[in-house]
Amino acid sequence: MTALLIEYIWLVLIFPLLGFVAIGFLHTKLSEKVIGWLGTAAVFLSFLFSLILFIEVIWFQETAFAETRAIYSWLSTAEVDIKISFMIDHLTLVMLLVVTGVGCLIHIYAMGFMGGQKGFTRIFAFMNLSIFFVLLLVLADNFLLVLSGWSGINICSYLLISLNYEQDTDIQAGKKIFIFSRFADFLLVLAVLFVFSFFKTFDFEQIFRTSIRTISEPGLTTTICLLLTFAVACKAAMVPFHVWARDAVIAPIPVSVLLTGLFLSAPSIYLIARCHVLFLQSPMAMSILSIVGLFTAFLAATIAATSDDVKRVLAYAAVSQIGFMFLALGVGAFDSAIFHLLTQAIVIPLFFISIGNLEYSAKEIKTGVVLRQKIPSSYRIFLIGALTLSGTPMLSGFFSRNEILWRTLGSQPLGGFVFWLIGVLISGLTVFYIFRSFFHKFYTEPAPTKNPVAIKRLKPTMSIPLYIFAFLAFAVGLLGLPHHSKLKNFLEPVFTNYVKTDLFDLEPQMLPLEISFTAIVILVSLIGFGFSYLLYFVKPEMPGRILLSTRPLNNFITHNWYMDELYQSLLLKPARYLANISVQLIDVKILDKIRLLIPQYLETLSVWLNKLQTGLIRNYILSFVLSIVMIFAYFLLKSN
Repeated sequence: MTALLIEYIWLVLIFPLLGFVAIGFLHTKLSEKVIGWLGTAAVFLSFLFSLILFIEVIWFQETAFAETRAIYSWLSTAEVDIKISFMIDHLTLVMLLVVTGVGCLIHIYAMGFMGGQKGFTRIFAFMNLSIFFVLLLVLADNFLLVLSGWSGINICSYLLISLNYEQDTDIQAGKKIFIFSRFADFLLVLAVLFVFSFFKTFDFEQIFRTSIRTISEPGLTTTICLLLTFAVACKAAMVPFHVWARDAVIAPIPVSVLLTGLFLSAPSIYLIARCHVLFLQSPMAMSILSIVGLFTAFLAATIAATSDDVKRVLAYAAVSQIGFMFLALGVGAFDSAIFHLLTQAIVIPLFFISIGNLEYSAKEIKTGVVLRQKIPSSYRIFLIGALTLSGTPMLSGFFSRNEILWRTLGSQPLGGFVFWLIGVLISGLTVFYIFRSFFHKFYTEPAPTKNPVAIKRLKPTMSIPLYIFAFLAFAVGLLGLPHHSKLKNFLEPVFTNYVKTDLFDLEPQMLPLEISFTAIVILVSLIGFGFSYLLYFVKPEMPGRILLSTRPLNNFITHNWYMDELYQSLLLKPARYLANISVQLIDVKILDKIRLLIPQYLETLSVWLNKLQTGLIRNYILSFVLSIVMIFAYFLLKSN
């Protein structure tokens, strides 16, 4: 049975696009409040449509649901037929709900937080446009549409980070993300070209079916998968492209939420999960996914553990959790990666919104007991987020992270005990740094002040999304209960439609072993909490002493493992050197001389041509006669 609303799936895209167009053309005639509600309503309508379609599929479909709808013939030739068509299956439905649901809540929050600030209209216009491009990528049934959505997301990321274009820091951050985005585009374009050169099509369905039947070119498949891996690694701020992640928090809080909560993870993780058929044929690409994910998770966790800016801590926390998603993809646990994406799309916005509310309510107070007493709601919500990200039992983060670790332990030959052990240590480090920020933010004694504390009342649009995210932090975990995962069962047709794998097979008798390994994870997490509690609550003077004895290591970590300096040495300094050489050699000694010689030669030529203008009629008649004689002579000689 076909879902009734599937024929109108294009409406999911149209709503945010119309919102962008309406805000762009009518912003001078509309009030700020109308613009906010217009942009929010556009995304909400997409969410409502996606939710109804999801319920319809759940209610009426007894088997796997997968439909393709062609909207428009883009390019048709004898060799290729490219259409604007959308693929809707269980994975698409989940991603639609995540993108539109989280996007709608961020729009609601932005109405309150950005009210009266400069750039209000542009932020809503660009957020609507960015949601459109993410939805385009998610719905695409071919690589060309994916490339269009991918490039659009990168453009919107640049526009959002550079929102305050009068600040130099925002300009520099925009430049950095623009360069990395262009490189990610370049890698994805190469991957698409390799796909077309071999499969002679861009359509996912044909590519996946052909790749299963044609396994005589494993090198080409590996090349495609490696290009896709590094493209999504660049987009998701994985190693060695993580240096731009900290710049995402320069923008206003709603932009930071959108970038870290959706743009870092959703396009990248979805694209790998969608292309799982190709990756399963390339063990090398799968292994690189796992290694890059683990290394990034560890690196980002160490940077977060040494950062004093809570927003940067949260940015690197998001990067670290995306590293876990890469690990899940690399060991073949594609459904676990989507589950972790879902939980982190809730937890990271929850953190940022709680911090945004604190900044909005009491800008002059950065830390201390006052925040805990005067703004208890944000304090409690931040604590819920910390417990969720730490993997506290019965919260969503516990189920999604432990699922990845357990699947990593049992996945052969792509996973194993070593990968599991590294993941467990990173989990303990995650608990340490997130509660380090918690104690620093709410339990550090503030500097004394004579003026009374001014607490600004939160707007309803700033509180409602916070409570919804807090509720979802509890509720979403129920979708992935071990051995009863509704999300895994829902996504199973997508990941077994083309090829079935035996990378991981959970036997019923392994349940005691699973419980034992989960207990180890919980114990390591408790140790991480204990260190954080001891250093930043019981004895807050100890970190300063430790810092004095480990300053070189601390400097190494806080400087992004000197990756910025490495880029400066390997790329920027040589580029500037070559640019200076080209200026001195080509511009000054060649082009400038040519620029000066041209008018001189033209002047000489004009003087010579002026001599031909004598003003004597007999000279002109003589020239005319000679010309006729020469023409006749030419034709006469030619005929002979």
